[in-house]
Amino acid sequence: MFADESLLHEESELFGGVFNDWRVKRVRKLEHIFSREWFKGKKVLELACGFGNIGLYLKSIGADVTFADARQESLDTVKKKDENATLMLLDQEKPWILNQKYDLILHFGLLYNLNNWERDLRTTIQHAKFIALETAVARYSNSFECKIVKPEYPSELYGPFSGTGTLVSSANIESVFQELGADYHRYDDSDLNLGDDWGEYRYDWKEEYGPRVEYAEIPVVNDWDNIHLGGRRFWIIRNNSVVSSLNLFYK
Repeated sequence: MFADESLLHEESELFGGVFNDWRVKRVRKLEHIFSREWFKGKKVLELACGFGNIGLYLKSIGADVTFADARQESLDTVKKKDENATLMLLDQEKPWILNQKYDLILHFGLLYNLNNWERDLRTTIQHAKFIALETAVARYSNSFECKIVKPEYPSELYGPFSGTGTLVSSANIESVFQELGADYHRYDDSDLNLGDDWGEYRYDWKEEYGPRVEYAEIPVVNDWDNIHLGGRRFWIIRNNSVVSSLNLFYK
């Protein structure tokens, strides 16, 4: 199959511009971890696919991709690009279950846009052999949670579909992996960084110990420009109940 990297570049201002370079970096990381050849024939689910750039690229290298999003407008755009695309309208704020398992689920730029983030993460892990998870996180090394309510975005195609997102620390997320008995590796690597001018899109930053937040005292803000934001994190998770072994975690 021909690897068409032009599919990763979006002409629309909404998902183009600097996001094109960021998209390329994440896909190259996937190919480094799994290898490009691994994707041939693999069933991949791209959650919150937006305009489908990553999924369309993976399809060009042989993957069987399903594109899922809570917004019909986004899925319509994917369909215009590829009339044979497999689409799924999926609101991940609601409980969901699918009738099949996937080799890989992409969960990029989504977790912090969910109110019910933990339920969704557990459900995602149960539906795949491997999960590639990327999200904004709080700057703290200890457990922390902050709700972001009705943040302002330049388009309705951005941000939380329900109007409420959640900023949590890596510790919150990794505790879910541990409770489910899933293996995981976090890539705090500079090759994922968007650039020096985009500090919030860095992965090789150091966490600090922060305030303890009890469930009943979860703070609420209405923007992302707050003191709790750290940067981004990127994980590969292996669901041991689905797959026995694959030595991915030490490349």
